[in-house]
Amino acid sequence: MSPAPSYCRSFGFDAATIRQRLEMMDMTDADLAAVKRLRHDILTPHHKAIVDAFYVVMLQKPQFMQILSQGGYDVAALKRTQTHYLDTLGLDFNTEAYFEQRLRIGWVHAQVGVPISLYQAAYRALQEIIIRYIQQVYSRCDDSLDMINLVMKIANLDMSLAITAYYHTRVDTLEDSLRDMRSEHMQLLAKASTDDLTGL
Repeated sequence: MSPAPSYCRSFGFDAATIRQRLEMMDMTDADLAAVKRLRHDILTPHHKAIVDAFYVVMLQKPQFMQILSQGGYDVAALKRTQTHYLDTLGLDFNTEAYFEQRLRIGWVHAQVGVPISLYQAAYRALQEIIIRYIQQVYSRCDDSLDMINLVMKIANLDMSLAITAYYHTRVDTLEDSLRDMRSEHMQLLAKASTDDLTGL
């Protein structure tokens, strides 16, 4: 059995790069404690309602419906995947394991051909739904704003990782295609310039 691929290694995320990405998103150790509160107050008790609301929005998007129909995807299975994503949202975001999970999402979506614009729409929809629950749960304005800020930081981190993996995967695929075309071109040139009878 071959070892699982390391998406961090493939896409250039060592400890220093992980730290740099977190700093770019203004994510600190204080946010790790805030994620536990977010999960306890919002994500865990409301995850089914959040996922259901998310798919109500996504099923209205023609691009999403096209991918569903072309790939023969089951919405119930996608909801299970989305529930797992939500259950791990922001959890230990400063670890290589978290980066692995989020980079893998971008890699998978590149294989399927999900357009970047649909990514952005999906992350925006999810943020809006979570923010609605935050506003319902927290009566104090400061608490609400802190949680909203946290959700935006986590969503932006996740989206940046998915898009990084998506971009590199698509570029690698194009480079492989170009190499194949060059190889085929050289073979055709050799064939065209060689006499079949004498081999000269």
